[in-house]
Amino acid sequence: MHGVGFVVFGASSYTGVDPLFKPNNREVKHHGKGRRVTFGWTPAQVMQHMPRLELIRGTIDDLPAEARFDVVSLHNVTEHLIDLEGQFEKISSRLSPRGVIIFNHHNFCAWNGHHQQPKSIDRIDFDDPDQEWLIDWGHLMHEPPEGHYIRRKLNRIRLDDLRRVTERFFTIEQWEEIPTDRRRGRRRLSRAVRRRLPGYTERELLTQNVFCIARRRLPEIATSPWQDPPLKIVVPARGVATPNGAPNGLVSGSTRGSH
Repeated sequence: MHGVGFVVFGASSYTGVDPLFKPNNREVKHHGKGRRVTFGWTPAQVMQHMPRLELIRGTIDDLPAEARFDVVSLHNVTEHLIDLEGQFEKISSRLSPRGVIIFNHHNFCAWNGHHQQPKSIDRIDFDDPDQEWLIDWGHLMHEPPEGHYIRRKLNRIRLDDLRRVTERFFTIEQWEEIPTDRRRGRRRLSRAVRRRLPGYTERELLTQNVFCIARRRLPEIATSPWQDPPLKIVVPARGVATPNGAPNGLVSGSTRGSH
């Protein structure tokens, strides 16, 4: 339901796509409580009252072929796209000539980058065999079993590779690597753990998220003296990022699951 925030803050239209979208579902995830709660409205009801909002069950491939957008927003989606390069190419083709992509990426190399429990240090349970091999960056030390969530749902891309893939299709205007906090394992990076992960930098292990704003790359105007000014972002209290002004079209992708 991020689209509600975008519309309220000025987007002239918003199209949201989600392969697990349920238009008549009244439950939403409450990030503060860590569980699903009753929202009171279904997405279908919200769309009835907000004609500029369109929510679709599907992926970018299910949008009309002629659909183009000024902004594409991906909130904790990029880490789930197995063919990230292919998806970025599709997104680039859907953007207007100077369109913008905004994404927040949950770093796989972070303490809780596995997306399983424990997601915070207060949820550690050493007696849980499902947690035992994941705790303290264990997901980087062991290959997950066949069919495991990590194999099926996460692309396991590293930070520098993420940036390279982004720069292939977009010109980065803002790249912020957000550090992991104490609650999500920052102080558990001991010397013993570092010795077991010689192929990873401390930067990789202690970055929680990447927030990126990038503009569609157009080779035919790459040498033009004209350039758009950097996109300024207004971030309200709960983290809904909205471009200043009212873009003509905006699309967002989302996935289920906590981060």
